[in-house]
Amino acid sequence: MAKIIQYATEASFFDGPFGGGAPWLSAGMGYLIVTDGGKLIAIDGGHEADCAGFAALIEKLGGEVDTWILTHPHRDHYRALRGICLDEALLRKVKVGKIVYRFPESFIDDEGEPIDYALDHMNEIFARTGAERITPSEGDEIFADGLNIKFLCTPTDDGPTNCSPNDLSLIFTVSGGTGRAVFTGDADERSLEHVYKKYKDELKADVLQMPHHGLCDTGHRGFYGAVGADTLLIPISKAGHRCMRSGIYGDRTDLICGMEDGAEKVYLAYRGTTEIEIII
Repeated sequence: MAKIIQYATEASFFDGPFGGGAPWLSAGMGYLIVTDGGKLIAIDGGHEADCAGFAALIEKLGGEVDTWILTHPHRDHYRALRGICLDEALLRKVKVGKIVYRFPESFIDDEGEPIDYALDHMNEIFARTGAERITPSEGDEIFADGLNIKFLCTPTDDGPTNCSPNDLSLIFTVSGGTGRAVFTGDADERSLEHVYKKYKDELKADVLQMPHHGLCDTGHRGFYGAVGADTLLIPISKAGHRCMRSGIYGDRTDLICGMEDGAEKVYLAYRGTTEIEIII
């Protein structure tokens, strides 16, 4: 039986003003999947402030990451890995075999800034880890100790531009045997719509990582219905969860909160790092 660990990032415990004009503080996101054979698949990891905590969790589980997937170039998702690489003591404790990411060189965000900084950081990470570089395209599959990872949505080299880095999020399934988990990063509604239209027959899953920290600005009834997961992973801060339930997002609040209320199991990051045993 594989195990998913939802890491409680430092920002998960933020309980100050959030939303409605208050300064944004994202919750960060980090997951580890432990295969039946004990190999590790890491997903994101959090902010720079999380590098020591996430590295300690990896070290506790043997210190070797077979495959590290970075969903998109926001600092609360990929900077923990960079922080590990910049800390010689941490880097001696954490070994990385493969790093999977796709940060398009042509990307320019909604504030007119190119993504050069993240590309430079990635080159730095590969130089320091010696890891194999994998840049998946939609439909690609990779394998790790019996688990199949299939990418259902990846950004293309010629777009999108003039949007948030969230729109570059990889959406992928992790499956083995009869079970499946779906990870979405901070995917926007357009990406969910694309995946629903093209892959809806492949989406049925036991576990869903709710997109964009479970906030109610990402809603697609068709996608959520096709997944139909009874276990939800929500990498959200305490303040973000309160904001999510405040009604600030209008009708989408009913959709997302209704999913949370109706799920058999819900794991909120701000409640602490949690191990979830699941058949995948």
